Amino acid sequence: MFLRRFILSVVICCTVFHTGAIAQDSTYTSSRFGKWFIKDPVYAAKDFGKKELIMLGISGIVVGSLIFSDHNISEETQERLGDSKLLNIPNAFGTVEIIIPVSVSLFGASLLTKDQKFHDAAFTSSQALLYTYVTTNITKFIFARARPFQDEGSRDFDFFKTSDNSFPSGHTSNAFAVFVPWAMYYPGPLTYSLMIIPIGTAVARIAKGKHWLSDVTAGAIIGSYWGYYLSKRHLNIRMRATQVQVQMSPIMIGEGAGVSFSVSF
Repeated sequence: MFLRRFILSVVICCTVFHTGAIAQDSTYTSSRFGKWFIKDPVYAAKDFGKKELIMLGISGIVVGSLIFSDHNISEETQERLGDSKLLNIPNAFGTVEIIIPVSVSLFGASLLTKDQKFHDAAFTSSQALLYTYVTTNITKFIFARARPFQDEGSRDFDFFKTSDNSFPSGHTSNAFAVFVPWAMYYPGPLTYSLMIIPIGTAVARIAKGKHWLSDVTAGAIIGSYWGYYLSKRHLNIRMRATQVQVQMSPIMIGEGAGVSFSVSF
Protein backbone atom coordinates (compact mmCIF):
# COMPACT_ATOMS: atom_id res chain seq x y z
CA MET A 1 0.00 0.00 0.00
CA PHE A 2 2.78 2.42 0.96
CA LEU A 3 4.78 1.57 -2.14
CA ARG A 4 1.79 2.14 -4.40
CA ARG A 5 1.05 5.50 -2.80
CA PHE A 6 4.70 6.44 -2.99
CA ILE A 7 4.91 5.62 -6.69
CA LEU A 8 1.66 7.53 -7.34
CA SER A 9 3.01 10.53 -5.43
CA VAL A 10 6.25 10.43 -7.39
CA VAL A 11 4.37 10.33 -10.70
CA ILE A 12 2.20 13.27 -9.69
CA CYS A 13 5.14 15.28 -8.37
CA CYS A 14 7.27 14.61 -11.43
CA THR A 15 4.41 15.72 -13.65
CA VAL A 16 3.93 18.93 -11.64
CA PHE A 17 7.65 19.61 -11.56
CA HIS A 18 7.97 19.09 -15.28
CA THR A 19 5.05 21.22 -16.34
CA GLY A 20 5.01 23.73 -13.50
CA ALA A 21 1.94 24.56 -11.46
CA ILE A 22 -0.40 27.41 -12.27
CA ALA A 23 -2.54 28.69 -9.42
CA GLN A 24 -5.25 31.26 -10.02
CA ASP A 25 -5.30 33.73 -7.17
CA SER A 26 -8.72 35.06 -6.22
CA THR A 27 -7.41 38.61 -6.65
CA TYR A 28 -6.36 37.95 -10.22
CA THR A 29 -9.74 37.84 -11.94
CA SER A 30 -11.57 39.96 -14.47
CA SER A 31 -12.42 42.40 -11.66
CA ARG A 32 -8.72 43.21 -11.29
CA PHE A 33 -8.98 46.10 -13.72
CA GLY A 34 -11.43 47.99 -11.53
CA LYS A 35 -9.33 47.29 -8.45
CA TRP A 36 -6.16 48.44 -10.16
CA PHE A 37 -7.81 51.59 -11.44
CA ILE A 38 -8.95 52.58 -7.95
CA LYS A 39 -6.07 51.34 -5.81
CA ASP A 40 -3.03 52.10 -7.97
CA PRO A 41 -2.93 55.84 -7.16
CA VAL A 42 -3.04 54.96 -3.45
CA TYR A 43 -0.17 52.50 -3.82
CA ALA A 44 1.76 55.01 -5.90
CA ALA A 45 1.52 57.48 -3.02
CA LYS A 46 2.54 54.83 -0.50
CA ASP A 47 5.46 53.67 -2.63
CA PHE A 48 6.78 57.20 -3.06
CA GLY A 49 9.77 57.09 -0.74
CA LYS A 50 13.31 58.36 -0.48
CA LYS A 51 14.42 56.80 -3.76
CA GLU A 52 11.52 58.35 -5.68
CA LEU A 53 12.14 61.72 -4.01
CA ILE A 54 15.77 61.64 -5.12
CA MET A 55 14.76 60.74 -8.68
CA LEU A 56 12.24 63.59 -8.66
CA GLY A 57 14.95 65.98 -7.53
CA ILE A 58 17.34 64.80 -10.23
CA SER A 59 14.60 65.13 -12.86
CA GLY A 60 13.88 68.65 -11.65
CA ILE A 61 17.53 69.60 -11.91
CA VAL A 62 17.81 68.16 -15.43
CA VAL A 63 14.66 69.87 -16.67
CA GLY A 64 15.57 73.13 -14.94
CA SER A 65 19.01 73.19 -16.51
CA LEU A 66 17.48 72.80 -19.98
CA ILE A 67 15.53 76.02 -19.60
CA PHE A 68 18.70 78.04 -20.16
CA SER A 69 19.23 76.48 -23.60
CA ASP A 70 15.56 76.18 -24.59
CA HIS A 71 15.48 79.25 -26.80
CA ASN A 72 18.51 78.38 -28.93
CA ILE A 73 17.53 74.72 -29.31
CA SER A 74 13.98 75.69 -30.24
CA GLU A 75 15.11 78.06 -32.98
CA GLU A 76 17.63 75.60 -34.39
CA THR A 77 15.18 72.68 -34.39
CA GLN A 78 12.44 74.70 -36.05
CA GLU A 79 14.86 75.87 -38.70
CA ARG A 80 16.08 72.36 -39.51
CA LEU A 81 12.95 70.24 -39.03
CA GLY A 82 10.04 72.65 -39.03
CA ASP A 83 8.94 71.66 -42.54
CA SER A 84 9.45 67.93 -42.09
CA LYS A 85 6.35 66.04 -43.20
CA LEU A 86 7.66 62.86 -41.60
CA LEU A 87 7.26 64.42 -38.15
CA ASN A 88 3.57 65.02 -38.81
CA ILE A 89 2.87 61.36 -38.00
CA PRO A 90 4.29 61.21 -34.44
CA ASN A 91 3.07 64.74 -33.84
CA ALA A 92 -0.52 63.73 -34.61
CA PHE A 93 -0.24 60.54 -32.59
CA GLY A 94 0.20 62.48 -29.36
CA THR A 95 -3.15 64.26 -29.62
CA VAL A 96 -5.82 63.00 -27.22
CA GLU A 97 -8.34 62.83 -30.06
CA ILE A 98 -6.23 60.09 -31.64
CA ILE A 99 -4.26 58.42 -28.88
CA ILE A 100 -7.18 57.86 -26.47
CA PRO A 101 -9.49 56.12 -29.00
CA VAL A 102 -6.59 54.01 -30.26
CA SER A 103 -5.54 52.98 -26.77
CA VAL A 104 -9.06 52.21 -25.54
CA SER A 105 -9.94 50.34 -28.74
CA LEU A 106 -6.82 48.22 -28.40
CA PHE A 107 -7.82 47.28 -24.86
CA GLY A 108 -11.32 46.40 -26.04
CA ALA A 109 -9.88 44.28 -28.83
CA SER A 110 -7.58 42.49 -26.37
CA LEU A 111 -10.61 41.30 -24.40
CA LEU A 112 -11.74 39.35 -27.46
CA THR A 113 -8.71 37.11 -26.96
CA LYS A 114 -7.87 34.71 -24.13
CA ASP A 115 -4.40 36.14 -23.62
CA GLN A 116 -4.42 37.62 -20.10
CA LYS A 117 -0.98 39.13 -20.53
CA PHE A 118 -2.27 40.95 -23.60
CA HIS A 119 -5.29 42.13 -21.57
CA ASP A 120 -3.02 43.47 -18.83
CA ALA A 121 -0.62 45.22 -21.20
CA ALA A 122 -3.44 46.95 -23.08
CA PHE A 123 -5.20 47.98 -19.87
CA THR A 124 -1.98 49.24 -18.27
CA SER A 125 -1.23 51.29 -21.37
CA SER A 126 -4.67 52.93 -21.26
CA GLN A 127 -4.48 53.44 -17.51
CA ALA A 128 -1.03 55.02 -17.74
CA LEU A 129 -2.37 57.35 -20.42
CA LEU A 130 -5.23 58.50 -18.19
CA TYR A 131 -3.07 59.06 -15.11
CA THR A 132 -0.49 60.84 -17.25
CA TYR A 133 -3.15 63.09 -18.78
CA VAL A 134 -4.38 64.14 -15.33
CA THR A 135 -0.85 64.66 -13.96
CA THR A 136 0.25 66.64 -17.00
CA ASN A 137 -2.71 68.98 -16.97
CA ILE A 138 -2.39 69.69 -13.26
CA THR A 139 1.28 70.51 -13.83
CA LYS A 140 0.39 72.74 -16.78
CA PHE A 141 -1.95 74.77 -14.56
CA ILE A 142 0.63 75.08 -11.78
CA PHE A 143 3.48 76.36 -13.98
CA ALA A 144 1.45 78.20 -16.66
CA ARG A 145 4.37 78.55 -19.05
CA ALA A 146 4.16 80.43 -22.33
CA ARG A 147 4.65 78.50 -25.55
CA PRO A 148 7.46 79.31 -28.01
CA PHE A 149 5.12 80.81 -30.61
CA GLN A 150 3.81 83.31 -28.05
CA ASP A 151 7.16 85.13 -28.18
CA GLU A 152 7.24 85.68 -24.42
CA GLY A 153 10.51 83.84 -23.89
CA SER A 154 11.43 80.46 -22.48
CA ARG A 155 11.46 81.70 -18.89
CA ASP A 156 7.94 83.07 -18.78
CA PHE A 157 6.09 81.25 -15.97
CA ASP A 158 2.94 82.95 -14.71
CA PHE A 159 1.84 80.13 -12.37
CA PHE A 160 -1.73 79.00 -11.72
CA LYS A 161 -3.24 80.20 -14.98
CA THR A 162 -5.19 78.32 -17.63
CA SER A 163 -4.18 80.51 -20.55
CA ASP A 164 -0.55 79.34 -20.80
CA ASN A 165 0.02 75.60 -20.85
CA SER A 166 3.37 74.81 -22.43
CA PHE A 167 4.95 72.94 -19.51
CA PRO A 168 5.00 69.97 -19.73
CA SER A 169 4.21 68.67 -23.22
CA GLY A 170 0.94 66.74 -23.22
CA HIS A 171 1.56 65.14 -26.62
CA THR A 172 4.92 63.82 -25.46
CA SER A 173 3.73 62.55 -22.09
CA ASN A 174 0.76 60.80 -23.73
CA ALA A 175 2.93 59.03 -26.28
CA PHE A 176 5.44 57.78 -23.71
CA ALA A 177 2.66 56.63 -21.35
CA VAL A 178 1.12 54.47 -24.08
CA PHE A 179 4.30 52.84 -25.38
CA VAL A 180 6.34 52.24 -22.23
CA PRO A 181 3.96 49.54 -20.88
CA TRP A 182 4.25 47.52 -24.09
CA ALA A 183 8.04 47.62 -23.80
CA MET A 184 7.71 46.47 -20.19
CA TYR A 185 5.33 43.59 -20.92
CA TYR A 186 7.01 42.46 -24.13
CA PRO A 187 10.67 43.50 -23.90
CA GLY A 188 12.54 42.99 -27.13
CA PRO A 189 13.79 44.66 -30.30
CA LEU A 190 10.28 45.23 -31.71
CA THR A 191 8.79 47.01 -28.71
CA TYR A 192 12.00 48.90 -28.04
CA SER A 193 12.06 50.11 -31.63
CA LEU A 194 8.50 51.39 -31.23
CA MET A 195 9.82 53.93 -28.73
CA ILE A 196 10.94 55.94 -31.74
CA ILE A 197 7.32 57.10 -32.01
CA PRO A 198 7.17 58.96 -28.65
CA ILE A 199 10.69 60.25 -29.25
CA GLY A 200 9.51 61.49 -32.64
CA THR A 201 6.55 63.14 -30.94
CA ALA A 202 8.91 65.02 -28.63
CA VAL A 203 11.06 66.21 -31.54
CA ALA A 204 7.98 67.20 -33.54
CA ARG A 205 6.60 69.36 -30.73
CA ILE A 206 9.84 71.35 -30.69
CA ALA A 207 10.13 71.50 -34.49
CA LYS A 208 6.54 72.77 -34.83
CA GLY A 209 7.18 75.54 -32.31
CA LYS A 210 4.65 74.15 -29.83
CA HIS A 211 7.02 73.31 -26.98
CA TRP A 212 10.45 73.89 -25.53
CA LEU A 213 12.99 71.10 -25.00
CA SER A 214 12.40 71.23 -21.24
CA ASP A 215 8.65 70.82 -21.88
CA VAL A 216 9.03 67.59 -23.83
CA THR A 217 11.66 66.27 -21.41
CA ALA A 218 9.29 66.77 -18.49
CA GLY A 219 6.48 65.19 -20.50
CA ALA A 220 8.62 62.16 -21.31
CA ILE A 221 9.48 61.74 -17.62
CA ILE A 222 5.84 61.90 -16.51
CA GLY A 223 4.58 59.49 -19.17
CA SER A 224 7.46 57.08 -18.64
CA TYR A 225 6.97 57.14 -14.87
CA TRP A 226 3.32 56.14 -15.00
CA GLY A 227 3.95 53.58 -17.73
CA TYR A 228 6.85 52.03 -15.82
CA TYR A 229 5.32 52.12 -12.35
CA LEU A 230 1.96 50.65 -13.34
CA SER A 231 3.55 47.99 -15.54
CA LYS A 232 5.96 46.91 -12.81
CA ARG A 233 3.19 46.74 -10.22
CA HIS A 234 0.81 44.77 -12.45
CA LEU A 235 3.52 42.40 -13.63
CA ASN A 236 4.45 41.66 -10.02
CA ILE A 237 0.81 40.98 -9.17
CA ARG A 238 0.53 38.69 -12.17
CA MET A 239 3.66 36.78 -11.22
CA ARG A 240 2.54 36.27 -7.63
CA ALA A 241 -0.99 35.30 -8.59
CA THR A 242 -0.32 32.90 -11.45
CA GLN A 243 3.00 31.22 -10.80
CA VAL A 244 3.48 28.58 -8.13
CA GLN A 245 6.67 26.54 -8.48
CA VAL A 246 6.53 23.07 -6.90
CA GLN A 247 9.77 21.15 -6.47
CA MET A 248 10.19 17.56 -5.34
CA SER A 249 13.23 15.77 -3.94
CA PRO A 250 13.48 12.23 -2.47
CA ILE A 251 14.45 11.73 1.18
CA MET A 252 15.22 8.71 3.34
CA ILE A 253 13.07 8.06 6.41
CA GLY A 254 14.61 5.31 8.49
CA GLU A 255 14.53 2.20 6.34
CA GLY A 256 11.92 3.71 4.03
CA ALA A 257 11.76 6.56 1.61
CA GLY A 258 9.68 9.68 1.15
CA VAL A 259 9.34 12.87 -0.81
CA SER A 260 10.17 16.42 0.22
CA PHE A 261 8.05 19.18 -1.30
CA SER A 262 9.13 22.78 -1.78
CA VAL A 263 6.54 25.33 -2.89
CA SER A 264 7.62 28.83 -3.83
CA PHE A 265 5.20 31.63 -4.72
